[in-house]
Amino acid sequence: MKKMIFYFVTVIILLFFSCDKAINPEFTSLWNKYSGNPILSKSNENLGDKVDWDYFAAADCSVLKDGNTYKMWYTGSGQTATDSVIRVRIGCAYSSDGINWTKYENNPVLEPTPGEWDNEGIETVSVIIDEDAPLSERYKMWYAGVGGSSGGLYKFGYAYSSDGISWVKSENNPVLEAGPASSWESGSPEGPTVIKDDNGVFKMWYGGLDTVDNGQETDFRSNIGYAWSNDGENWTKYENNPVLLTGDWGKWDAAVIQDPFVMKMNGIYYMWYSGFPEWLEIEGMTGVFQIGFAYSTDGVNWTKSKNNPILVHGASGTWDGALVGFPSVITINDELHMYYTGINTLYLPEFPNPYNWDIGLATCNKADFLERK
Repeated sequence: MKKMIFYFVTVIILLFFSCDKAINPEFTSLWNKYSGNPILSKSNENLGDKVDWDYFAAADCSVLKDGNTYKMWYTGSGQTATDSVIRVRIGCAYSSDGINWTKYENNPVLEPTPGEWDNEGIETVSVIIDEDAPLSERYKMWYAGVGGSSGGLYKFGYAYSSDGISWVKSENNPVLEAGPASSWESGSPEGPTVIKDDNGVFKMWYGGLDTVDNGQETDFRSNIGYAWSNDGENWTKYENNPVLLTGDWGKWDAAVIQDPFVMKMNGIYYMWYSGFPEWLEIEGMTGVFQIGFAYSTDGVNWTKSKNNPILVHGASGTWDGALVGFPSVITINDELHMYYTGINTLYLPEFPNPYNWDIGLATCNKADFLERK
């Protein structure tokens, strides 16, 4: 999700896209959407002169299990008691079963810093627990931030915490920025996902948008790149980025792939990502983002599933009838649980009546998924 300061940049982009309706019914059926979706909804609290901090959105989550508790960090959009400007901020929720969630009562837990590089908004987080770190840095978060001095371009920041609630932003922020005008990522980097690999190296995959028309295959497309770090703050971008490219024109992911989520199981890297197909007018559009899947033995050379997209938008008029995207996946017993963002419409209502950005759940049998990837 992009910033909500002037409505979401993502939605502004979405207004020009349409969906691919080609679905593989056999594979799609591996993923079952929870009947009680959405499992985390935006606030409905309109205070008259202000709205709640997540009144316009609860989206772009990062989920993990800590002991017996499931924890979620997510992007909310709205206002706060001390800030009347509509901004994106980060909140937290917790659950005992991964289905029924309670929002932290003192949300948001991470906010833009006035006068700094991220003063206009922060969003799309990736959170991990680092058992090798000092207690004060046990939780590590990477996030996208934007400020008035950045020309609207996002950069990545890093923060750490002892409890997942009280966060300290790194003095070295921002830790990753867009590439030069000649590169595949001349626009904003977007949607980081980070793991700490078995060798102690932090590995990041992220979306990058090429906004410059200079004859490259990546012109006006969003692809996925890779970077690594020994400390989570000083990052080296892979010299042969991007590592995952959009599909051919006419495919469901021909124009944009972004917001990856990567996990490693049995020595294999698995990536879920958002994608959509081509530049078109919004008229007649029934959906946009859908979720695809790819796998790799080294995190650099990826194979897309022949069954993509593996999670598709719902029927028109349903809570996720216009979009599914921004996945976060965890293992619960013998199942994979995918938390994803859904939108009910792409048409912008008049302020302050919002459309719905909410978070849903889909599950599948882990063994079946790995066998039929």
